[in-house]
Amino acid sequence: MTQQREMDPHSEPAGPATPEPPQPGTGRPTPPAATEPELPAESAQVPPPSRGRLVAEAVGMAVITLALSFRAIPALQDRRQTFFEDVVVNWFGPQAHGLGRLAEAGFWLPVYLRTNYGGEPYLANTQHGAVYPLNLPFWFLDTSTALELVVLLHFVVAAVAMWAYCRLGLRTSMWAGWLAGVCFTLGAGTLAHITLGGHVEVICLMPLIFLTGHMALERRRLGWVVACAASIGLGFLAGHVEVWLYIMVALALYGLAWILFRDRGGILL
Repeated sequence: MTQQREMDPHSEPAGPATPEPPQPGTGRPTPPAATEPELPAESAQVPPPSRGRLVAEAVGMAVITLALSFRAIPALQDRRQTFFEDVVVNWFGPQAHGLGRLAEAGFWLPVYLRTNYGGEPYLANTQHGAVYPLNLPFWFLDTSTALELVVLLHFVVAAVAMWAYCRLGLRTSMWAGWLAGVCFTLGAGTLAHITLGGHVEVICLMPLIFLTGHMALERRRLGWVVACAASIGLGFLAGHVEVWLYIMVALALYGLAWILFRDRGGILL
């Protein structure tokens, strides 16, 4: 039997393999079936970072942002100074100051004001940011302190959200995520809009909107969809609608590219 012949030590060694018969009509032998090479251990997928490590990286990103913000903005280095240029003086500053004084007088959410523009539906104008949660410091602090606190708070939100977008969404390293957070938050486009009030608030929410939008597309979970909708709503309430509209167009193109090239074409990995 074949099994006995293979186990017999006195049996003759097997000869060369018999060549495959030629393919019909070609005269060439059939090539052997290809086998997939084994991947080395180093190429195995790297496990995701632990939750504790991610929290530590996020805190580090916030600390770096605050330190560089104080270094880059002279008004934050001297308690006798504050932001004073452009729209801060002739519009955003006075309306933020008025919002705090209205709260002191017991008018927390005025629906209509007769003193603005000859009469204005105050809450309907989102540029006031009256119901934007991150504008709460204007209700309880003096205007200059609240303005600096709101700017720093939005810088931290922007930097941490950009780090999270790169780290969790794009699977980059910690250093790449930190670099992206610093470049976006302390770039010229963000720093130049500090004196434009609602502009900088909406700009700083852009990484959060793209982070939640990316995770909603990738994970397909209701929680991320709700988070994306909430971040979009925050951007709408933050102030300048024009910047918010630009972000919505960019997010729509992002989702369209995802559907066309990843879900259907398999191009984006």
